[in-house]
Amino acid sequence: MRGLSALLLLGLSVPVAAQAPGDGAEDPLALRPPQRLTAGAANHYMGALVGDALYFVGDDEGTSELYVQRPTSAAPAGVLGGLGDVAWPTASPDRRRLAYVSFARDATGDACVLTLASGRERCVTGPETAELQAVWLDDATLAVLSREGLHGDFALRRVPANGGAAETLRTRNLVGLAASPDGRWLAYVGLERERGCRNRSLGCARHKYRPLWYSQPPRRNGLALDP
Repeated sequence: MRGLSALLLLGLSVPVAAQAPGDGAEDPLALRPPQRLTAGAANHYMGALVGDALYFVGDDEGTSELYVQRPTSAAPAGVLGGLGDVAWPTASPDRRRLAYVSFARDATGDACVLTLASGRERCVTGPETAELQAVWLDDATLAVLSREGLHGDFALRRVPANGGAAETLRTRNLVGLAASPDGRWLAYVGLERERGCRNRSLGCARHKYRPLWYSQPPRRNGLALDP
């Protein structure tokens, strides 16, 4: 659907504080209308705020490009030169780097990291896996959702943001990966394939609408399933 030009519907806008009538105090129960941050005829979505800059994905030029508005009221500018589609940009806890899934060199997706100060991009996964999403666990580590091939089962892997060997944390079909601010918890929605599913390419799966959690216990440097 065209015309979703503003970052509004996906919670990527800045809320405007509501005021209680009369005394000027904020009413905690009042609705807060979103403030439009982008404009134009293209679709803008998947945003990340880094200081006074807004990074987001837009299809202004046909592909899903990474754009930045600095400050947020400025006109958007392309970040990566429109080399290919980009998805799920997310800022590191120290706000110095962005992680995202890039389809510029690998049609199945690679997890890549952009250093904002230098503009240097580094992809930390390769063509042997298809990446779907990446989130930060800390300033140096990503949790990456990937699978071997377009129709394989998903795996959750811990990947160094500077490159290096990945560690498989869990092999499980899931979507909607999200990390807590301290990196100790990961939430997702689990999926199960239908029994007797014959056409795996159609994604024969049913949703389990119950959030599942990983926790990071202090006794070891890793993520373990929380019972």
